[in-house]
Parts: sequence; C-alpha cells; structure tokens
Amino acid sequence: PEMIINIIQEIDAFILESETASTNMYIQLLKDRITEEKYFKDKITNTSPGMVYVFDIVEQRGVYSDLKLFEHLGFTETELKEMGN
Repeated sequence: PEMIINIIQEIDAFILESETASTNMYIQLLKDRITEEKYFKDKITNTSPGMVYVFDIVEQRGVYSDLKLFEHLGFTETELKEMGN
C-alpha cells in the first residue's frame, strides 16, 4: 500500500506540474498577444497624421479613438460618451 500511495503522489505531482506549466504558457501567450496588439495600435496612432476612430457598425458603438479625436472636436472623452450614439 505504501508503494501505491507513493506512485499516486508522484502522478499527482506530475499532473500538477504539467497543468501549471500549460497554464503559465497560455497566460504568456495571451500577454504576448496583448503586447502585440498594443504595439500595433500605438504604431498606427503615432504615425497617422489624422484622427483614428473605429466604430462597430453591428453593435452601433465606438470601439476605439485616439486622443487626436478629442483635440480636433474640442470635446472630452466623457462629453462625447454623454452625447450617446
């Protein structure tokens, strides 16, 4: 019985370590994707001479706008949100 308990404990430790490694890898992949998307967004925003505004037609809502939009329109982000669609 003692040997069986030791084997089960080893299997449990292996499974825990395997699941931990898999979870950590998944989290790192998500972080990398977020970083890539942020870099892409920042690159577009910083190199574009005009305003950037993304509107979701299906949801009928603004998804993203850069700070230039607020500067050019003369409204704050809060004021634009209060105006609604």
